[in-house]
Amino acid sequence: MTYFTLAPTIYATQCEDAIIILDSAKDAYISLVGGSATDLKNILENPLIGNEIDTNSAIDDFLEQGFIVRTNQATKTRLMPGPLEPGGLIDYKWDSKIGWKPFAYASKITVMQALWQLRKVHVAIDKTGFATLLTMIKAEHDPGKVYHMPTEQEIAKLSAAIDAASIVYPKKTFCLAWATTFVIMALRRGWMCNLVIGIQTQPFYAHAWAETTGRVIHDDPVISKVLAKILQEPFQE
Repeated sequence: MTYFTLAPTIYATQCEDAIIILDSAKDAYISLVGGSATDLKNILENPLIGNEIDTNSAIDDFLEQGFIVRTNQATKTRLMPGPLEPGGLIDYKWDSKIGWKPFAYASKITVMQALWQLRKVHVAIDKTGFATLLTMIKAEHDPGKVYHMPTEQEIAKLSAAIDAASIVYPKKTFCLAWATTFVIMALRRGWMCNLVIGIQTQPFYAHAWAETTGRVIHDDPVISKVLAKILQEPFQE
């Protein structure tokens, strides 16, 4: 009996009739449709006993692509759930609300801390890509530590500081850099917070945001309902 699970740097979700795979090491998305999507689901959900599952060629292909790895025991690997509501996003402007107001609400010290962290995130994206961001987030997470929920005021103040830092930073800050900066700074404060990436297929769109126990931070809550979550780190639900 042989079991399979997703490779360590692979994340996947089912979206409509496709399975979308995020290869965080290569910083690339791959879409599986039709028989390929069905084969991957069968491989992950059923143990291979002799030739009971006629997916040997697919197994070889997925192993070669690095999507799956062999394991000796059953795992809880699952595809993350798809969108909860129909629809989707078209030309979504996540940062159109940012103005000069954040400077009046955030403390100068926190703005400077956010600017320094934002710079580190931008450098990581430019030099080594998405995989390094996950490494940075996981390095801030202590499994033995007790994390707590931040208050509304705490979230608002940190969000304002990162907004202010984004305004003065010489390079435009997109959703991934903003959310990663928030999550790293939140973890240092002992807050339970995840980096989440959601996707849709028609048309293809990917968006990143910060989330604390299901609550979207500083973004439109609808994104968690119409986008299929493909990744959440460092806490798993």
